[in-house]
Order: sequence, then structure tokens, then C-alpha cells
Amino acid sequence: MSIPTSTLLTVGLAAILATGACATTYYVSPGGDDANTGLGPEPGEALRNVQAGVDRLQPGDTLLIRGGIYREAVVFPRSGDADAPITLMPYQGEQVTITGCDPVTDWSQHDPERGIWKASMPWTLGLGRNQVFADGELVIEARFPNEPAPGLEMYVADLSPLWPTFGEFSIPSETKKEQPGRI
Repeated sequence: MSIPTSTLLTVGLAAILATGACATTYYVSPGGDDANTGLGPEPGEALRNVQAGVDRLQPGDTLLIRGGIYREAVVFPRSGDADAPITLMPYQGEQVTITGCDPVTDWSQHDPERGIWKASMPWTLGLGRNQVFADGELVIEARFPNEPAPGLEMYVADLSPLWPTFGEFSIPSETKKEQPGRI
């Protein structure tokens, strides 16, 4: 039995349209608003936070992110699959940074003779887990007295035994189970 070429083209075109019809492109912009639809790249249409965009994504959808710095953690509530991946990418090659780091502001001089400055931080990741960056480089978090906190006297290769600020990246097994997809 032979199927006419016009029928094959019609069926093939219908399959292509059906697959593409479900995919949606969302946009995030530093000037956006999470109350927006997210369906356009301009601030009046775009979402503000990457997480707001990720929350809307279904398999096959794309999130285009406008240039800027997004200070947030992003958790994917679902995943795509091989035939319909979830895609995040910069909008038209713009520079995008997603970081959980917050700038420390409101510095004041603590000890002018020694050149010591201080600033408070309204949050903490817990003992031994905070990281401080100066000029893009990781530095050891200063404190007084300059002694390790009890229980944190461990040594990490190539780091100060005083305050190991980072080590090999890993995700604890409980995080994998309780918060899969967290970055």
C-alpha cells in the first residue's frame, strides 16, 4: 500500500507544528516584574527573577535571560526530557550572572591605626560556611580573636586551618533527596 506524498507532508507538518506549538519562550530582565506575563523581552513584559521564569517552564520551554546580575538561588521544580529539554540561555548573547552572593555595604573604619574596616552582614550560612570575596577573589573571613571556632579546627588542603572557607564542591545527599535540582 502506498501513501500519497501530499498525505505524508501534511502528517509531517502537523507533527512539527504540534511539537512546536506547546513550547513557550519566557523572558527575564533586571527591569522586569514577576507579575508580568514573561512573554516578551521588554521590562513591561519580562519577569524580574530567574526563579519566577524557571517556575513557569515546562518540558520544551525556553527562558531567555536579559543581561545583568541576578542575586538568587534557583531551584528547578521539574525537568525536561531528551525530546523536550528545558533551556535557559542569555538573551541575544548578553552577559548574565546568577549568583547567591550579596555585596557587603556600609563599611566603617574600626581601627584607623591598623587600617581595619568592618561591616555587618544581616545573614549567615552557618559556622564555617560563609564565603567572602574581595575583587573577585575568595578570601578568609576575618574575625577577632583570630582563632578557629570550636569544632572548626579542621585542615583543608591549601587553605588556612584557621577558617576553611571552601573545599571540593559537593551536594549533601539529604539536599539531593529533599531539594533536587538546587543550584
